[in-house]
Amino acid sequence: MVKSLQKSLTLSRSQIMINLSQTRLIHIDLLEQMKIAMRKGIVPIIKDSDNCNFGKWINDSGKKLYQQSPEFKLLEEHHDQFHNIAIELTKLLKKRDFDMAEIAMRELQHESKGLIFMISMLEYRSSKTTNF
Repeated sequence: MVKSLQKSLTLSRSQIMINLSQTRLIHIDLLEQMKIAMRKGIVPIIKDSDNCNFGKWINDSGKKLYQQSPEFKLLEEHHDQFHNIAIELTKLLKKRDFDMAEIAMRELQHESKGLIFMISMLEYRSSKTTNF
């Protein structure tokens, strides 16, 4: 019975790791789309932070799994800030203000690093324990 419980716990941790890896990839994909749009001078369509794929994960699975983790609150904050900057970037691209858009892109990349770090911290904590 103990081995069965350990196997189930391992599977649960494995599923958690897959879940976090998927969220990281969802975010990186959006960042890459923003970079491509900027290079081409295209104005991307940015959903608000609750309606993008990552935001949907945060409000559903993320909250269920990690709400008690201090990193989760920081993750939400970085995600909201990422969207605020992305929306500002789209406004600058609409105005064809490429110099300011370049600055906004650097800010977006910086915010992205913070967001990815928070995902990594959740992943790290999940690998150590199932209790936050």
